[in-house]
Amino acid sequence: MTKNPNNLTKLRTQIDSLDRELLSILAQRRQVSMAIGRYKHKHKLPALDPKRWEVVMTSRLIHGQSLGLSETFIKKLFTLIHHQSLLLQKD
Repeated sequence: MTKNPNNLTKLRTQIDSLDRELLSILAQRRQVSMAIGRYKHKHKLPALDPKRWEVVMTSRLIHGQSLGLSETFIKKLFTLIHHQSLLLQKD
């Protein structure tokens, strides 16, 4: 079997592109989270809504696992994202 560095380069280029898309989506999510924070502040609502968080985590786990992602990965990822959203909403 001949090693083809071009294949690896193409695959890495795909990863680079996907990473850029992922970061763009996270930046868009950040903007929405900030808008939610403004709404909550205006209406004197707490940043954390435990019932909503439970619904979010459950739905993300179901969807992520249906895509072949591990439960541990999904929980860690969305816990981190949620934590950042709460920080933004408290500012």
